[in-house]
Order: sequence, then structure tokens, then C-alpha cells
Amino acid sequence: MSKRQSKTGVQHLVYQAKTGFQYYLTFPKHFALNQKLPAQIRWSLGYDEALARDLAKHLNLRFQALLQNSDKERVAFDADLILRDLSKFHDEIKLTLSDTNKVWAIRPSPSRLASSDPTRGHQRLMKECKEHPVLFTQEPGGEIYFALFPSPQLIRTLNIGFTRFDWPLGTRDPEAASDAATYIYNAVIGLETWPLEAISYAPQHPLISVMSLYEYLCFARPDQGRHLLHVPPNLPQSAYSVGFYLKQQKLKVDSLEFCKRFKTIQEESGLYCISIPLQHARLNPNVKWPKDMRIELLTSSPIVAMLLMQATLAQIDKILLQSFVESTSADAYEQAMREISDLIRRTLGPILPAEPMPSLPEMIAANDSVYPPQDAGTVALLSALSSVLPDAQKTKLAALFETPACNNRIIAPAPIMSESLHFGGLIKEFEERQIREGAWSNPRTLITMHARLEGLAEIIGGHRSIETLTRAEFNALRDLLRGYPKNRHRLRATRNQSLSKLIQDGKFEPINARTAKKFFELARALMSYAHDQGYLTENIAAGLTFSTKGADSPRKRTYSPGQIEKLLAGPVYSLTEPPRWRLDDYRFWLPILGLYSGARLSELCQLRLGDIHEELGVWVISISRSGARLRIPR
Repeated sequence: MSKRQSKTGVQHLVYQAKTGFQYYLTFPKHFALNQKLPAQIRWSLGYDEALARDLAKHLNLRFQALLQNSDKERVAFDADLILRDLSKFHDEIKLTLSDTNKVWAIRPSPSRLASSDPTRGHQRLMKECKEHPVLFTQEPGGEIYFALFPSPQLIRTLNIGFTRFDWPLGTRDPEAASDAATYIYNAVIGLETWPLEAISYAPQHPLISVMSLYEYLCFARPDQGRHLLHVPPNLPQSAYSVGFYLKQQKLKVDSLEFCKRFKTIQEESGLYCISIPLQHARLNPNVKWPKDMRIELLTSSPIVAMLLMQATLAQIDKILLQSFVESTSADAYEQAMREISDLIRRTLGPILPAEPMPSLPEMIAANDSVYPPQDAGTVALLSALSSVLPDAQKTKLAALFETPACNNRIIAPAPIMSESLHFGGLIKEFEERQIREGAWSNPRTLITMHARLEGLAEIIGGHRSIETLTRAEFNALRDLLRGYPKNRHRLRATRNQSLSKLIQDGKFEPINARTAKKFFELARALMSYAHDQGYLTENIAAGLTFSTKGADSPRKRTYSPGQIEKLLAGPVYSLTEPPRWRLDDYRFWLPILGLYSGARLSELCQLRLGDIHEELGVWVISISRSGARLRIPR
């Protein structure tokens, strides 16, 4: 088996910008002796990194077993059986990719949800704020947290009972936090109502909804979760990857011995535990043992708790069976607890055990308002000043001393949704205006501008109210646009990945600085439009420039004469025997046709067999463009 290591860190997993993640395996030399068998395989593993890594690790195990049983004799005489195994592996991968892609086809992806109408989310936010604190800080001026109190519908969707979940929003700005909370409630409303029946491998499985919630929560942060280690690295990291994880595990609670009637409990501290009844037909009860074994999960996150249960429940059941039935001992209970605790810690990996959740700041209702005490000195001061101050100023001074005390750790969102548009709504209105006025009448211009607007919405945040945007963010936008991946909306590999992650990783060729400037000028035009329409009192992007000094001029990629000579003198055209590696027909013919005809690559790629025919004794290549015919004699 080839020991080729890819840059992804997973054996045989490679990545190319145009094709996404692929499983690339070169078979041993004795495979090439049988013409029925391929010398290499290169299978697509999709565009989600977490899923691709899991699929590659799974294929490594499958191929390791296959190659161990495929010596020279079997390769020579059982090629059809080996091909059948290869086909089975490939079909399994294709079915997995097809199924997992349905998650964001049924539900809106995090970026698409950000451009939806935030009204329902804001209404839900204001309703929740009346009942309990939603946005709060650990200390005044610190990072703002979002406190999620689940509805009965959300508990049914996620299939885990919890009373509260605190999520760090990665910002200290109350207005940005309010927009993030509105977005999260929009997602929660959707999770409560969007079904998942079309997922064939795990219909309505709660873990898919749990990971969908996780991706929505990450998107609400300015860094979109890049700097947040929340889910253990050895557990599924996305809604895509959890589908394959479930398919491989096939955990059936009914087949468990002890854990068949387990319960998940969030304790008063906020930490989770599993309660398992110590009941079994072959178990001899011990008065020293409690009726229920409580296993601490060391987390206050329902997301991590659900993943931990899915990953460890079968192993916990096995430990209990061995400790209490198969090899009983006097310290069976203590030994089982030690083994299970070690299992939980190993599964958590580098994530530290969670501390108990802090208590929320107290809400002070109007009828319970606490007025600051007024001592004798304060009363004397007010009496002295009242004789010399005008009535208006005297009233203001008294209000300072008589205003009820409030908790400055609670962040209160605006009670009425601002008339200001959210950024996604501004983009939609701006685009419709350009189309209506004929500025983007050219279809290609419209496609280009729409793609650029979508990119800006993802970087800035479509759920952000435009009044919360700052000039500093537009200064930072210039640096982000310089790392914008080239052809991001043309290549599926980059189109389906988080834009902020692509820019942060810096693994892809960025767009030319002059193209990045066009993005920035479009962003400035958006702010100018918002200011002209009265949505903003100040144009926060006015006067900002984008320097392209020293940048290369955009040019189309061409081959030099030396490169063309190497290409046409290469082994593809000089070998006298069929090569071991695969070469698709189009890769053989396109260079030859280009050299012979001088036609453009796009013109040659659209050719079909019917486009090559004879006219009046002359063979011609007929290239169609907008209904016209271009004939090149052969």
C-alpha cells in the first residue's frame, strides 16, 4: 500500500482547488500485470473537510484489508472479485456523499439563513428577554454570552433535556451581540419546524439537528467558530460528517444490556451526567451500590453531551457488563467508574472539563426596582442645590439619585426592531435597484456582481444590522479581501466551504489585488447607497481607498513556446506501450486540437462527435457559438 502522505495530514487524502478532496491511492506493482485492474484510483470525497477526513480514514482501513488478501496469485485469477470490492467501496462513498449533501438542501445553510428576514428572530428575542436574561457578561464590559433556554419543541428536535446553554458570541459590542441573538433565534425557529425525513440513513436523528445548531451558533460569531475549541477533535465537526459517523456506528439502544434505559440529566450546576439503572437478570445486587450509576460527562454543552453519548454508550455498556456480570469483584463498582471516567476524558481529548455554569445576573422588574439609599449627606446636598439651580437642572440632578439600580451585566437589545436594514436585506435592495435601472443589464455582469455581493455578505455577516457596522470593520475588510480565494464561486471545492475559514487558512491562490479592489468598491457603493437612502446617518466607508500599488496586472494564463514543446513531447505522445496511469481522452486530444486548429479551449471543450463531419469532400470542425457556425477545415 502506498505510503504517500498528502498535505491534509491524512494518508491518501489530497486536495485540489478545482476538484475538492480526493482519495488518491496507487496500487502495488503486481496490480498492473492484470489489465482489468486500475493502477490508481482517485475518488471524490466531496468538499467538506471534516467529512472527507472521516471518509479517507474509513477507506484506508478497507483498502488495508483488501490489499493484505490480494497477493499476486489472487490478482492474476480473481480480478473480477477485486473489481467487485472496488465497486462496492466506491458505491458506498457516493451514497454517503449523496445523503450527507441533503442536510443543507432541506435546511438553509448558515450563510443563506443570514440573508433571510430577521423579524421572527427579533420577536422571539424580545419575548425571551421579558422572561429571563438572554445576553449577559461575566463581568461588565467583558465578552457577551447568549443564554439559550430551550422550548419544548427544540427539546423534542434535539432529543436532549436541558434547562440552559450559554454560548460565547465572541464580541463585546451590544449591538453586534443583539444581531447575533436575532440570527440564533431565527435558526432555532427553523430547527423547531424543519423536518429531516429525507435523510435516508438516519431520518429525524437528533444528532443531525444538534450539529446543525452548532454550525448556526458558530456562524453567529465574528470568527465563525474558527478560534473556538468546542467539539472534541476526534468527534464529528460538521452536520455533513455526523451523517457518516451515524452510518458507521449504527448504535441501537435496544441491543444494549445496561444502558437500554439511560437518562441524560443536566444538573443544577449546568453540567451533564448519564443516569444508568444497575439492573440486569444476571446481576447480584449489592447493598453498597446505588440503584442508579451517575456518570459525569464533564461538559455543560448539550452539543458535546450528545456527541459523547453517541461515541461512548456502547463502550460504557460493555464495561458494565464485564465489571458486574462476566468478572465480578468486590470493587466492581469503583473499577467500572474509573474505566468509564477515563473513557470520557479520552474522548474529550484536549478539551478541559467544564466548570459549573455561572449564575445569570438577576433581572430587576419595574415593580421590584431597588432605589439607591439616600443618606443624610445626600439629602442635605440636594436641599442646598435646589435653591440655586433652575427647575430643569434640579429635576435632572434628583433623577441621578433616584433612578432604580440596574444590573450592568445584562445586555438589553433594542425593544423595537430598528428601521435600519440588516446587511443581507440591503444587498437584496441594492441589487434589485441596479437591475431595475439597467446598470447590470448584461447577464455576465449580473452573475459577477451577485457572486461578489454574496461574498461580502458572508464576510461581514448578512444578519448584521447596518447601523452596527463601523469604519474599523471596513478598514479590516480591505485586508480580508486581499486573501479572497480565486474563482471561489466557480469551484465547488471552495464554494461550499466557509469563506472566513478559506481566507484565514490562506491555502488557496487569492484573487488579483485589482479584482479585490473591485470587491471593496462594491462594498463602498453599498454604504453610499445606504447613506443616500437615509438608512445611515454617516457614510462609514467614505474616503477609504484600496491600494493596488505594485500589484501584477491581471492576465490570462497562457503557455510559453517552451511549455508547449514540453507538453507535446511528453510521455503521453511518445510512449509505445499503454501507460500504467490513467489519461482521460480529453486530456490527450485537447492539446493536439488546439495546436492544429488554433481554437480556444472553451470552444474545443464543447465539441461533440456530430460537430466533426465532411462537407464537399473536406472534413471540418463545426464550432457553435450563439447559433452561428465556425468551420475549420481539417
